[in-house]
Amino acid sequence: MDEIPAGLNLGGYCMMRMENSVLFFHRMKLRNNTRFRINSLHTDVRQMQILAQLSLNDLHLFGSYERAVTDQDPSVLYYAPTFGQVEILLRNVEYKMEGRLRLLENSLFIVMVNSEITFYDALLLYKNNATQSAHPIPLTKKHIGRFLTYEFVDRMKSDLDEWLRDYFNEHLILFPSPRSADLAKYRAYEKAKTSTLNKYVDEALIFLKQKLRQINATSVKLPSFTIFSQKGMEIKLKNGVLRGLDSMYRRSVATGKKDDSNIRFVDAIVGFSSLKLIYEYNAYLTTGMPPLSGLLIMSADELTTHMALGLVKDPETVDLQFDSIQQRKPESLTIEGPANRMIANFKHILEYHIISIMTNTLTHNIRALKSLTKCYPDLFGHVDADEPLTEEPSWETGKGKGSDPLQRNPDYVVAKEDSIEVELPPNAQGQQKRLHFAHVQSLNITKLNKKK
Repeated sequence: MDEIPAGLNLGGYCMMRMENSVLFFHRMKLRNNTRFRINSLHTDVRQMQILAQLSLNDLHLFGSYERAVTDQDPSVLYYAPTFGQVEILLRNVEYKMEGRLRLLENSLFIVMVNSEITFYDALLLYKNNATQSAHPIPLTKKHIGRFLTYEFVDRMKSDLDEWLRDYFNEHLILFPSPRSADLAKYRAYEKAKTSTLNKYVDEALIFLKQKLRQINATSVKLPSFTIFSQKGMEIKLKNGVLRGLDSMYRRSVATGKKDDSNIRFVDAIVGFSSLKLIYEYNAYLTTGMPPLSGLLIMSADELTTHMALGLVKDPETVDLQFDSIQQRKPESLTIEGPANRMIANFKHILEYHIISIMTNTLTHNIRALKSLTKCYPDLFGHVDADEPLTEEPSWETGKGKGSDPLQRNPDYVVAKEDSIEVELPPNAQGQQKRLHFAHVQSLNITKLNKKK
């Protein structure tokens, strides 16, 4: 038996959608020293991994929350000063860990953790300052199960993985070093294996970046939001764009294994060098001034995520997952425009609502990268007005650039992606035509005016 110390940060900025409201959580910590028991521990030197099963009787978390009311449109939030303390109790928690080992300085260390958390029941208690009630409002697992599975538990698992990795490494360092004769053979093997896995992950990332450019999703569209405050202030976030998804790079040494079912697993930590979320804002204040307009820019240059690949050779199948998303340093939010001189009017909404919305939107799109292996990825690409499409649309026959009318030297060509109406000049017989085209179509005047 051992303990996880109280005060450990578990989870970050999270949102929980409830009936007619949204809860924003922040400053979540472990409330008490939490005792855990290691039910099983197995070291597989052949696969270079440690398999462990732990029981944590209860995980008792506490922190702060803010609440915003929603209407039929979930993108419209009504903020009133509703806040307080929140507690989350997870009962009978089971933690399964798979730690990938590497030999560093003659000692084995866990460098990568894959884990799974399950719990029997959950209870959420929060006090609503608006009702002045001394009794907290309880919510059971059936009300918050989806939120805990897809949002908070994933963030909590990332922090717990990091703590338990250090916990096991402190014990592994006490193990005696292997014999020098065995070390030389193993180092040669590990060097070749690591080089092959690193090369494979690098090539996989190149493929993913090419796929993003192919579907014009290096920048993706973000949903719009409107926030109303109790004092009549209104903030609109619109035309949101996430840029830099193609800036991913391998940030750690790749690890891998092959199980008995001939499925090969490859894992690596992936970073992003230039992620930016950009929203246009319109702020309507109550001072009688005209609306303030500008940009909200959040930089997340130190964001990392765990990329997990599951591979089957026959039939050729790839399963791609992105999880354990972490921000290595705090996000940087820049306000461009006149609102940066009046930030005191909406600083609270900015810190606890807008940043939470932007952070969770970023996390959602990072997870959506797993769909790049599908025929129709779950990413809504954004192309700037002055930015050409990566792949030219098909012309007439739809067989690519070889049928492009621009290559036939016509007198005049119109190529549009929206609806257009064109009036042709008279032909030799004095006949004049008016044509209407919609979507991606082309018009070659030389061809249309030829005699049949």
